[in-house]
Amino acid sequence: MKIGVLLHDLPVEDNRVDLDPNVKDAWGLPVARITHTPHSNDFAQERWQVAKNGEILEAAGAKKVIPVNMERITGNTSHELGTARMGNDAATSVVDRWCRSHEVPNLYVFDASFFPTATGINPALTIMANAWRCSDRILQVDRHGWSEN
Repeated sequence: MKIGVLLHDLPVEDNRVDLDPNVKDAWGLPVARITHTPHSNDFAQERWQVAKNGEILEAAGAKKVIPVNMERITGNTSHELGTARMGNDAATSVVDRWCRSHEVPNLYVFDASFFPTATGINPALTIMANAWRCSDRILQVDRHGWSEN
């Protein structure tokens, strides 16, 4: 018998994806480097949930409960979010409210990178809804010649 945990990581301003200045790929290009530090609330939430899951398993008749805490997770079970902050200010964000890049004209980012968090759920439907919203805006701007703002 197994039981899982879905947690809501809180955003941490220093978390980011950037280019590693020292590590290169096979073509000599810098590789992506992920810097991620969990928020202290993430650990508190996880400890509570793992303990509660242990209680549930024992109440269901489990003979042996093996808790798996965040420190043992390899990172392959998460949805990576928050690497391209959305906002009006190009100095503090990557894309505007329509997911258009501040720095690269005509580049739109339709993934989960602008989400500050996934609130502990799979973000796929929200990604699709936002892509639809922004795509519709692109069509309207093109059709009517409206300003991008």
